Amino acid sequence: DQEDRSAVCTAFRISEDGLVKEEIADPPFFSIDVECIATGYGSCANGINDGCDNEGKNGADVPEGMYNERSHRYPGRVAMVDTDGNVLADIVIRPPQDGKGIASYLTPLTGLTEEICLGADAKSLEEAVQTIKGLLPKDGVLVGQAIDHDVEWLGLTPGKDFARMVDISEIFRQRMPFNLNEASEVMKKIESGEIASPSSSGDVSSDE
Repeated sequence: DQEDRSAVCTAFRISEDGLVKEEIADPPFFSIDVECIATGYGSCANGINDGCDNEGKNGADVPEGMYNERSHRYPGRVAMVDTDGNVLADIVIRPPQDGKGIASYLTPLTGLTEEICLGADAKSLEEAVQTIKGLLPKDGVLVGQAIDHDVEWLGLTPGKDFARMVDISEIFRQRMPFNLNEASEVMKKIESGEIASPSSSGDVSSDE
C-alpha cells in the first residue's frame, strides 16, 4: 500500500484564494490514553456515564454530550506522554460515590481494581481533566488510536483545549483485498512456499 497519507499529519497554511499552500513548522505532539471502567453491561456508546445519575454533567466547563445515559463507561485512568515518550501524567480516577455506580473495573483489560481506583492517590475526573488541560498547550496536537474517543471521554475540545488530533488508524489503515477468495489462495501459496511473499521479494506495488 503506497498511498501517501502525509497530509493527515502535516499542517499547512492555505492562502485565501486557495492557490498557495505553506507548510507550517511542526507543532508539539502528545498522546493520551484513557482506560475506562464499566458502569453497566451495555455497549460503549458515545460519552461517559458515572452510574450515579451523571452527577458531574452540570459541572463547570463540561461540554454538551460528554455525559450520555446510554453509555456504560467511565474513565478509570488517563496517561499522557510527549513526543519523546516522556510520561507527563498518569492519573487514576476515583469514580463518584466511592464506586457505587461501577459494575466492573474490567481488570483483565484495564489493570484497574476497586482498591486502585479508590486508593489514596486517585483523583476525581475533574481534577484529572484539569491536569491534562494544564499540560496541553493550545497549539498541541494529540495523536493516538481512535483518539477522538479519549478526547470525548475527557471532555476536551479541539480548537480550545488543543489544536487538533491525528488518528493513527487512518494513517496506518490496511486495505481489504478486493477479492477475498483470490487473496486466500495467494496466502495459501505463500505459506506453502509456492510463491514468494511480497515482503521478501520487495514487491509492494499491488493492492490486490
